[in-house]
Amino acid sequence: MMRIHHLSWSSLLFLLSSATQVSSQTDTCSINCHPGSTCIQGNADFSFHPKDKNGVAFDFLKETNVNGWYCECPENMAGLRCNRPYEKCEDSDHFCYHGGKCIEGMNETVVDADLLFCDCSDAEHNGT
Repeated sequence: MMRIHHLSWSSLLFLLSSATQVSSQTDTCSINCHPGSTCIQGNADFSFHPKDKNGVAFDFLKETNVNGWYCECPENMAGLRCNRPYEKCEDSDHFCYHGGKCIEGMNETVVDADLLFCDCSDAEHNGT
């Protein structure tokens, strides 16, 4: 004799959502982490990095994992794959990315906080 079990809609939705969450993570890291970084499970935390004037994270800091994995970055590197060099400017909350260098002596007491604090003449970014 076959027994039929009835599931409530909420139980069925829970089972389906659990299956979706499991299938979105993999057992192995598929990210090509920059040398010196380590691939680990979870989400990258870029909350200490500055945001644009509207309070939105820069594009290269928005993605926090791929299939449940991210690269843990060494100091002065950022981004999901840790391929974005940065320098945190002393005496301010400003960061210079992609090889830009902080301009010494520039801080909120010297100039307007909305002005640039980086010399980007040697900065470069190839879009990856």
